[in-house]
Amino acid sequence: MRFTAGDRVTVRGRRWVVEEAEAFADSTLLSLASVEPSSARPCRLLVPFDRPVVFHPASRIRAVTRQRWTRLFRALLSEQRVHGQLCAAQRAAINILPFQLEPALALIQGRASRILLADEVGLGKTIQAGLMLAELRQRSWCDRALIMTPPGLRQQWADELRQRFDIRSIVIDAASLSQLAGTLPYDVNPWTLESVVITSIDFIKQPDVLRTVAAELWDLVIVDEAHQASLASLRYEAAHSVAARARRLVLVTATPHAGDERAFRALCALGQLDGEEPILLFRRTRHQAGLPRRRRAHLLPVHQTPDAIELHRQLDTYLAQLWKISRTAGRSDAQLIAMMLAKRAFSSAHSLLRSLERRMAGLEEQLDPPSQPALPFECDIDDTDEPVLPRVPAFERAEDERGVLQRLVHAARLAAKDERKLHALRRIVRRIREPLIVFTEYRDTLEAIASAVGVLRRVTLLHGGQTPQERRASIAAFTTGEADLLLATDAGSEGLNLQNRCRAVVNLELPWNPIRLEQRIGRVDRIGQTRTVHAINLFAEGTAEGEVLAGLLRRLDQIRMSEIEIAACVIDRCEPAPRPSVEPLNTIAVDMRGAATDEAHRLAGARNVETGRASTPEDLVPVTVVEFRRPGHFIAFMRVRLVTGAGRLVEDVLVPVAVPFGMQRRSGVREVRATAEALVARLRPALVRSARQHARAREKTIVRESAEWAARAIERERRIGDEAAATRVSSPVQAGLFDSRALKQQAHRQRRGDSVRRDTDARRTRLESDARVSLPHDPDIALLLFTC
Repeated sequence: MRFTAGDRVTVRGRRWVVEEAEAFADSTLLSLASVEPSSARPCRLLVPFDRPVVFHPASRIRAVTRQRWTRLFRALLSEQRVHGQLCAAQRAAINILPFQLEPALALIQGRASRILLADEVGLGKTIQAGLMLAELRQRSWCDRALIMTPPGLRQQWADELRQRFDIRSIVIDAASLSQLAGTLPYDVNPWTLESVVITSIDFIKQPDVLRTVAAELWDLVIVDEAHQASLASLRYEAAHSVAARARRLVLVTATPHAGDERAFRALCALGQLDGEEPILLFRRTRHQAGLPRRRRAHLLPVHQTPDAIELHRQLDTYLAQLWKISRTAGRSDAQLIAMMLAKRAFSSAHSLLRSLERRMAGLEEQLDPPSQPALPFECDIDDTDEPVLPRVPAFERAEDERGVLQRLVHAARLAAKDERKLHALRRIVRRIREPLIVFTEYRDTLEAIASAVGVLRRVTLLHGGQTPQERRASIAAFTTGEADLLLATDAGSEGLNLQNRCRAVVNLELPWNPIRLEQRIGRVDRIGQTRTVHAINLFAEGTAEGEVLAGLLRRLDQIRMSEIEIAACVIDRCEPAPRPSVEPLNTIAVDMRGAATDEAHRLAGARNVETGRASTPEDLVPVTVVEFRRPGHFIAFMRVRLVTGAGRLVEDVLVPVAVPFGMQRRSGVREVRATAEALVARLRPALVRSARQHARAREKTIVRESAEWAARAIERERRIGDEAAATRVSSPVQAGLFDSRALKQQAHRQRRGDSVRRDTDARRTRLESDARVSLPHDPDIALLLFTC
């Protein structure tokens, strides 16, 4: 039996529509989408191993009541597929918000191959990226997708895809990859076994792992928290290597530009092939998204003890000397030490004391000697909230610097005995009688906070040094009510959705990058938060934290600076001049607001439909009589299905064809049915001819709208193939006397390069076929209506 996209089939006890039919020598691969509301997961099967039964065009006409006819009509409208409209969003477990539909619309309409999704914190970027994946899979455009995230967000992504889009995925880490690889032949890549793979970018950046991941072609690559793949880092190299083999790329970040123009340009260049257009940028605020913001920010000055004032005075002198050395001698290590100590001092005297002692030990070479690097079994653990200070002396005479550090250590020990910020925090914790989050930048300070307030609340900790299992346990303790105070560092808090549990955030210190402050508050100020959010920001009065950073906070919307520029302001005790906002030149933008609003209205209406198709056999054509503002017509709703040359269903719509005919409203059921049968027998050729004219017009429109998309996709496919062919040419390899692994690896790389080139050539042929649209068979009659 021959199958065509658009056919309605029954198989495995369910009803489906054929999305794509790919014929082979002795079998046919069918991509099916369910037409039943209870089953949204698509299905792929091989004929003749499965034997679908095709519904033949409806032949019997039955008169039904107006109410039932209306339900059937609305159900058929909800099942329509129009070229350029969304499909998966209708059944996804998400709220329909117009701005969240814009990136998916741009992707399926072929506006770009690379998208930078950079909405501000709390606007549902994970949902938007998941919707793009679901739409591509619905159209059989995405057989293999890779999602790279920070280690702590892998399981959260898997849960979101399963719960919201019914997409199954696999999380791969060192343990699971080792288990998979141990059961597979040498030439089978374990990354190709599942259609959707989620992993950590810190895991992929390992050379052995990256070699196998970057060797594959990916239909879609999503990089979450893409700003972490900073310029000139292993993360960036890994992300770019994989993205360059992706047919489509989505970068997700709330902080695309943190003041470093070079880093922003590098981010926008991820996955960009030679001669390719700039990345498509979506950057919306809550105001632009049409969402209200209910937030109150409180700047709370904290008076310092005489010991703390003396500590900051001595530290300011030391930092000024370090900064002068960095400027005059070009010593970047002195600059790093100054920045680190200043930030630690604003966090707590306890934290500063730890760093000063480490610095002293480093100068005196009392640290443990370096050991052999550990094997990468725990490579996914992120220690970014634990600083590492250089050991090289900054002063010309090392003993002079040791003397300064000894005095600072003594001052820090005195100040640590009475931490006024911790006193203020205890008062806040006592007064706020609801769940609360306290943020700090460093784990040393986190431990001091836990000791100070642990007797007042049920406390749980969250930091970058935790394993994924420990992180999930901490989050679960807070969200389930087992704990009511969450102490977190920036490294441990990425991707948290706590709007349903909490509305109050306390920042023990002001981050040097104001965008990081927005990230912290965004853990609770997100879509779904129903209460006013309160952000309490503590700062040490009489220090640069109060004089400079608090001023930056008040002008957050005007400041775009790197941390080094902010450090210069902190140490020099000066405020920066506001910089005018400049539109980035290495991105493009499209206005999808109107299309997204229309699509949101359509989806909302389709979701409200009460489907009645299950109670009506597929071989029946319902007919009824209604009063209408244009009476005296017989209307046949013809089902028109358009298919691409590659066998993919591109449009499935109802086309009304009206013929003048008078009908009495009080006509009986038998009379209505008999009249409809007679008219259909006489007018069917004319009805089909009129529907075919509509189909021809739509064919031309779709081909015209798809031309730019097809050309862009074909060109990227060509570039990927050319890059694979270029990498196939490798330098000579000499095998060992008793070891030929190098030769085997080279041969495998060459075979993989040839395979990629064949895949890209086949994909280009398929894309060229996809740009052609036709009507595979005559339109069917779906519904009949008499107006009177």
